[in-house]
Amino acid sequence: MSGSAIRALLALVATLFVFVGCTRDSVQRGMDCIELGDYEMARQFFEEELRENPRNFEARVGMGKSFLQEAWAESPDSTALRKALVHLEAARSIESRPFLKQLLAEVWSLYGSMKATQGDTLGALTALSFSLDHAPDGTDALNLAGALYASFGHAARAESLFTRAARGDSLNTKSLFNLGMLQWHRKHYAEAAKYWRRITNLDSTDVQATLWLQRAQERLSREPGR
Repeated sequence: MSGSAIRALLALVATLFVFVGCTRDSVQRGMDCIELGDYEMARQFFEEELRENPRNFEARVGMGKSFLQEAWAESPDSTALRKALVHLEAARSIESRPFLKQLLAEVWSLYGSMKATQGDTLGALTALSFSLDHAPDGTDALNLAGALYASFGHAARAESLFTRAARGDSLNTKSLFNLGMLQWHRKHYAEAAKYWRRITNLDSTDVQATLWLQRAQERLSREPGR
């Protein structure tokens, strides 16, 4: 997983404090440290507040962000991401706000991607399930979960997930490409070509889709009666 994905999350979290506000000096100091990129010192201030009040919403969100910063600094670190999720989920249980659902969906999806990269398929699917609980139409989570199920040979389950992703975002070329690959492996070359042609119609510079479309067309040209 690239650092750019976590940087995008950090940019999102940077907007959170506009909504949460600051009510204690220790929390404010922690926020100041976060702005300076000093997640270790920030954590000390947030922990100070949480020792007095474990249900402090702002401190929980601050702890979550401090671990996201650490995850990015460690290029990236799944342990820090998991700790971020603990605090962000705790914050949501204290006070459910729309921005937290969006953030949690993205962080769970990122965590699932990292677990998949590490070879922990069960951990990845569990994380992606949590992501989809927060955002049922999350295309990244749907596509990755579908790819994992496809790798196990569960084509029907994979197709269902890819189709959900495509319906949620008709311009999502990854979903269309994945659906095309499922049809290719079924030897349904005409159906595969339809999906890849949709991609090239959206983006004529998509090299991968163009290559597979050509392959499908070649297979079709060899079929009897053509």
